[in-house]
Amino acid sequence: MIKVLLVFVSLFSIVNGEYLSSLKDAKVGECYQKIVLPAKFVTKKELIEVEKKSKDFNITKAKFDKDSKKIVLSPSYIDIKSKKAEFKIVDKNILLTKDSLFFTLKDSNTSLSKAYEEFAKKEGANLDDLKVGECLQEFAKYREEEVKKEYISKQAYEIIDVAPPKFKIEKKRVLIKPAYKKIIKTSAIYETKVIKFLVTPESREYVTREGKVCLVKKPAVYKNITKRVMIKPPYTKVIKFPPTFKVFSIKKLIYEPIVTRRVIAPKKSIYTFKNRLVDKFYWAKIALKNSESTGLSICKKKKEAKVATVKVSKVEKPATTIKRVVKPNDIDLVYSKVVKDANATLVELPPVYDSVETKVKVEDAKLLWEKVNCSKQK
Repeated sequence: MIKVLLVFVSLFSIVNGEYLSSLKDAKVGECYQKIVLPAKFVTKKELIEVEKKSKDFNITKAKFDKDSKKIVLSPSYIDIKSKKAEFKIVDKNILLTKDSLFFTLKDSNTSLSKAYEEFAKKEGANLDDLKVGECLQEFAKYREEEVKKEYISKQAYEIIDVAPPKFKIEKKRVLIKPAYKKIIKTSAIYETKVIKFLVTPESREYVTREGKVCLVKKPAVYKNITKRVMIKPPYTKVIKFPPTFKVFSIKKLIYEPIVTRRVIAPKKSIYTFKNRLVDKFYWAKIALKNSESTGLSICKKKKEAKVATVKVSKVEKPATTIKRVVKPNDIDLVYSKVVKDANATLVELPPVYDSVETKVKVEDAKLLWEKVNCSKQK
């Protein structure tokens, strides 16, 4: 009841005061009707701080660069191996006698040895006066004796002994990746809050309803603003990584192959045969008194060249050495090195604002009299 009375008093004062002033110049026959001019509002933008000034970290990761270096696992050296001499069994012709005059036993073509001839001459055999085809008989006491003839059955040759190279294995640590650090950033923790912001305040305005002017109440208009509040600031944590190594087995040369040569003397063999040797003998064409013929005769004959074939070991390929250059065993090791270490830079973060449009009333609502055509009012 009190609200209705206030509205009536307000309307009465406006109609009899302000609104009637528009009828001062009204003339007879003119018609007017009441109109409502709504209140005027001005829209303006307002900045609302939704996030306060804070701090953060910019993290720069550690930078690495690749590099390489040569690791010698074993050096270059000359490897020497021996190759034994190779033999081949061949037939060899031994010249026993040259084509010449010779003395031999009767009914034999075997040449007497020089010693035998000398012995015969010492015993009186005048061999030089014999003609080809003539013979001297031997008269003497004789005995059988085993005679040994020495000859070379295997040539001298060389044996090459090679002591292999000696190495020493050592362990070597090589840096693959140096020590470095890594910085981890923990983000800030925020809490979100929703606040109500007044956009349009509560107001009153006139509305026409069924020909009546009513003053009504228009509620205030609010807008929900989301605001972030930092609860826990960001921080950084440094993690250190130790250097990385790799162990290699390095082969080092202590000494190179040692070559030793040995000369093996020729092998000698004995050719054994039985020969008759006289203790005392003399030679004559006819027997002398008190002598015993040995049944041998020395005759002068023409001797053709005589060759004996024997088996001998012939050096077909002499002992030698085989040299081989052993290349060094090395690898190109790729490793990492720190070019720039990790770093954390503190930065200032400015506050965050939200733009909100608000309405501010600059003029209240009005009731006015507007001139109209009278015919439309009938």
